[in-house]
Amino acid sequence: MISKRFGGVLLLLIVGALLVGCGMASVSAGSPQATPTPRPAISDVTAQAYVFPLRQVDLAFKRGGRLAQVLVQEGEAVAAGQPLLRLEDADLRASVAGAGAALARAQAQLAGALAGPMAAQVAQAEAGVARAAAELAQVKAGSTREQIAVAQARVSTLQAQLANALAGTRPESIAASAATLAQAEAAVRVAQAQYDKVAGSPDAGASPQALELQQATQKLDAARANHEALVRGPTAGEINVLRAQLAEGQAALEQTKAGPTPAQVAEAEATLAEAQASLAQVKAGATPEEVAADRAAVAEAQATLDQARAALDDAELRAPFAGTIGAMKLEAGQYVAPGTPILALADLSGWKLETDNLTETEVVRVSEGQVVRVGVDALPDVTLQGTVTRIKPRSDTKAGDVTYTVEIALSQPDPRLRWGMTTSVQFGGGEE
Repeated sequence: MISKRFGGVLLLLIVGALLVGCGMASVSAGSPQATPTPRPAISDVTAQAYVFPLRQVDLAFKRGGRLAQVLVQEGEAVAAGQPLLRLEDADLRASVAGAGAALARAQAQLAGALAGPMAAQVAQAEAGVARAAAELAQVKAGSTREQIAVAQARVSTLQAQLANALAGTRPESIAASAATLAQAEAAVRVAQAQYDKVAGSPDAGASPQALELQQATQKLDAARANHEALVRGPTAGEINVLRAQLAEGQAALEQTKAGPTPAQVAEAEATLAEAQASLAQVKAGATPEEVAADRAAVAEAQATLDQARAALDDAELRAPFAGTIGAMKLEAGQYVAPGTPILALADLSGWKLETDNLTETEVVRVSEGQVVRVGVDALPDVTLQGTVTRIKPRSDTKAGDVTYTVEIALSQPDPRLRWGMTTSVQFGGGEE
């Protein structure tokens, strides 16, 4: 038989169990409770880190070419935008000049189209209309008496020339030609005698006697050719030429007497219509299509100039920020390939640390904002303090191990720090 005391204890235990069960049921029936994120504790993670400038960049040309100028030296401090290196750019400068001239021409063309016709252009077109109208009136009016007389005189002259050619050369003409030939021969003999007197001198060829002999010889040749032609008389070919010229002159005379043909009138009318259309076009100015085409030409020329200027700018390497020239191994005259790093620039106004050997089990114990203690291998008596500024999200694989890179900002860098020094970083080693 159970005693009353034992029964009371048992009852209390049962009631307590029921109360605990009810409490757990009420918690599980309600909304889940958020688990607070524990604050990172000071860890025992230690890693090797290296000293780097606040900013660094390897510079390269966008285009290839031969290096013309090296404007800086290794270790030299430079300002942002300062020229550092230049490639040979004579052809690029010529392209810029040519593109600039093309743009100026296109702009002038557009300005003229927008300004409308000038008074001189209108006057020139009106003068063309006046000339065409006068020519049409003259064609319709027919030939004047003076024009007919001129055509008749030409026919008469050609008839006389043909008659003389058919009749042959007259004896008196041959006699006169023979006399002229004899005079020319005598003149050559006299000139020859005068030249013989100075022929032994060094400058005989440039003397007045030499010039007179040359001129007398030329006249003799002409007189002999003329005399031989008169003795021989006109050839059949020369007579045929005279006959053709006479036939042409007679046809022109008949046409002059008959007046203009319908074809001539039509041609003159077409010339007048063309001149009138040109005048109307000049007065109307440029059409919207022509203005649009001129604007497009200006835009195209501007784009070409911008492209040429950009190419010229790419032939000069400038500092993207103020810093110090790090490594540079090249000389003027060397060929530089596009995209190949040839110069290092760094901002040495401050330092940061970078470690890339934190394993996946270590990086989880490190967080941004965490304080670190830094020991410098080259400065054993110095301990620095820093803060984790960045944990790169992507890992690297080194020798089969997964590692992460962490960047650290130093609170008070030691002035003796140098680029590339090794340090030992204890994460969580400082005061928070």
